[in-house]
Amino acid sequence: MTAVSRFRELMIEKYPWGEHNAVDAELGARLLWDHTRNPLSHTLGVGKTAELFPGIDPEQGGVWLSKPEVGLPEAVVERLMRSYERPDWVGATVGSEPGGYVVNVVALSWGVQRMLRNLFEDAEQTNAAEMTAQSLLRS
Repeated sequence: MTAVSRFRELMIEKYPWGEHNAVDAELGARLLWDHTRNPLSHTLGVGKTAELFPGIDPEQGGVWLSKPEVGLPEAVVERLMRSYERPDWVGATVGSEPGGYVVNVVALSWGVQRMLRNLFEDAEQTNAAEMTAQSLLRS
């Protein structure tokens, strides 16, 4: 299994997609793999438009990152990361705008911590990880 297929499978199965997003789990996973995993675009918040970046699917449109202009207070971040339910103020992970999609970095942060909780609470995943660890310890 390739890295892209593992990433997409994890995002589709464990990420908390819901009706608040402009896309379904499959398209959301593809957008996140294609446009937000690059550290340069994440760090700088650079948007990608189909006209300026060859190779971007014009049917899909551009993908931009949205993040607060001012960092969130530490107490807010801590509450956000401890929250099992999506706070109303967080918004969608992927929204739509004319010409493309917008990935909300705050919502993505909450969703990733929720996805990890979903993964760690999955008994099948836990058992598989334990079997792998035991196998490695015996080697």
